[in-house]
Amino acid sequence: MFKSSTIFKLFSIFSFVIFGIVFLKLFYLQVIQGEKYEKMVEVQSDPRLSVFTDRGYIYDKDGRLLARNKSAGSLYAYRKNIPNKYNFFKALEENGIKVSQKTKKALKETDSFTWIARQIDLEKAEKLAGKIQGLEYFVEDARFYPQGSLMANIVGFTGSDNIGRSGIEYFLNSKLEGKK
Repeated sequence: MFKSSTIFKLFSIFSFVIFGIVFLKLFYLQVIQGEKYEKMVEVQSDPRLSVFTDRGYIYDKDGRLLARNKSAGSLYAYRKNIPNKYNFFKALEENGIKVSQKTKKALKETDSFTWIARQIDLEKAEKLAGKIQGLEYFVEDARFYPQGSLMANIVGFTGSDNIGRSGIEYFLNSKLEGKK
């Protein structure tokens, strides 16, 4: 039916076309889209993590403690680890964790890491993570003010990242933040 030379020519042309398609796709990914993928790899594979020593304590002139760090738990989840989102959100609310609409939307639409609640009581975080499937926790430092609101306007406060936002916490942040 076909001569062997015709079959060889057709196979050669077919192989050349396939090779050309693969070459063009690789060229597109590496040259045209290369910078985008390079940044993605850089973000995802950077093993460095900055860790600070404990934030400094603040005392009044009589030696009373006004501010210190304590361990707290921060809850997070990945969508793929949550078998039933309705039951997940219901269990959180039954345990006093209010979940914002923004967080609910993020957990329904993205597979990435999503914070549920930051700097709650460590024992409560451990208990909830063990009880609610898909929920995990991370131990981090939270600022604690033993005198409560007594000196709040002067001492100030820190954000969830433990960086001073107002008062002494803000003005002396470089001295209080600890070593990297």
